[in-house]
Amino acid sequence: MRTLYVCTPNTVLRASGNLILVTTTSSEGQDGKYEILIEVRTDLIEAIFLFGSIHVTSEAQKLCLRTGVVISYFSRDGRFLGSTESRESKCSDLKIIQYRTYIDDKKRLQFSQYLIWGKLYNEIELLKYCKRISNQRLLIEVINI
Repeated sequence: MRTLYVCTPNTVLRASGNLILVTTTSSEGQDGKYEILIEVRTDLIEAIFLFGSIHVTSEAQKLCLRTGVVISYFSRDGRFLGSTESRESKCSDLKIIQYRTYIDDKKRLQFSQYLIWGKLYNEIELLKYCKRISNQRLLIEVINI
């Protein structure tokens, strides 16, 4: 999932055409002028994660809803607060396949087995790697003595 993470406090998400602009808040007395920190085309992202005090303009919200970009809100310390998502998600075909897999007991069991075997395989590879690294460190420590 291509995700835009916005962590800078007191920034504003704005819309301009098919672009999402991450900007500074406009300074008082500067007639709404702001600095653009980054601009991203909505067709290049699937989600925006906002951490802390970030303002989203209604135009940016509408653009994300029209283009299927999910906006998720998090507290400053990373606790999930909620999200805004269009009914027409970019991943609707994937969701249908996931639901069909979930409903079919045989497919669900088979998929679960694939997941478990994959996790076990990755854990075994990680343990092998850790063993190689620890043996190398031990060898280096013996040479340095």
